[in-house]
Amino acid sequence: MKVHDQTHPAMKKVADLIEDMKVCMITAVDEHHLASRPMSPILLDKDGALWFLTSASAMQGVRLESITAAFSNESDASYVSMEGHAYLLDDTPTKEHLWSAFAKPWFPDGPDSPDLRALKFVPRTVDFWDSPSSKVIRLFAVAASVIVGKPVGLGEHGHVALGAR
Repeated sequence: MKVHDQTHPAMKKVADLIEDMKVCMITAVDEHHLASRPMSPILLDKDGALWFLTSASAMQGVRLESITAAFSNESDASYVSMEGHAYLLDDTPTKEHLWSAFAKPWFPDGPDSPDLRALKFVPRTVDFWDSPSSKVIRLFAVAASVIVGKPVGLGEHGHVALGAR
């Protein structure tokens, strides 16, 4: 994923955490229930919005006003959960800007594929958990937490409120 320098200072940490994460789970309400799907983010723009390529048919019936994007990197013990809203765009210059060869299997006609849409996810709140230590140190921290009965040295938890945007 391409990551721009962030204008919101607290989003710099979030950008660092998710920059190398190739897939996130997008969860939204469709006509009847919560539904999740894996998606590959293409861009985190300077304002903290995530950009994806998707199909209009896959997003049919999805309520875009309340969506969650969840990232997980178990090997680094880094996790990010974003809550916000999204827009589905049928804008040729935007689709061309986001286009890469990785999208071609799903959209064989390239950026001109009739079902191709750009999805802009705008987060309102972001929570992240990050443990900068190695797996061995994290294991010792978990063991110490069990012994003393409270979390010890398990890493950082942060919350970013971006407000209505």
